[in-house]
Amino acid sequence: MQMSIYIFCTYLNLRTEIDNCNSNSAQRFIFISKTIRPSTNPSLCLTASGDGKENPIKLRECDDSSKQNFNELKHFGKFELQPEEMRNNCLSQMHHPKAKEVVYPEDCDKTRESDTTYWITF
Repeated sequence: MQMSIYIFCTYLNLRTEIDNCNSNSAQRFIFISKTIRPSTNPSLCLTASGDGKENPIKLRECDDSSKQNFNELKHFGKFELQPEEMRNNCLSQMHHPKAKEVVYPEDCDKTRESDTTYWITF
């Protein structure tokens, strides 16, 4: 069985969404220290501002806050993205991804019930 790969995508209006992977520059992110930034605008950082679907990950100006730091970043293999100030939460959308969905922090015990808690880099 072949599985589609999804990634953070569009950041119009500072919103991140899920989309199919392609060579679009809006899908390229870089790790700087514990932050995740769009390669086309590294002054922005993925930011966690709460948990649950009503608090999706957004892009905000980088400000060195712990809301912009993520644990478990890896340059190879699968990993979970855990907001540093919410150590029991992992980024997910709680089911197999669909285009235009948002990603949000949720309790890791819940996200681990499916494989959508895991991320990869390439």
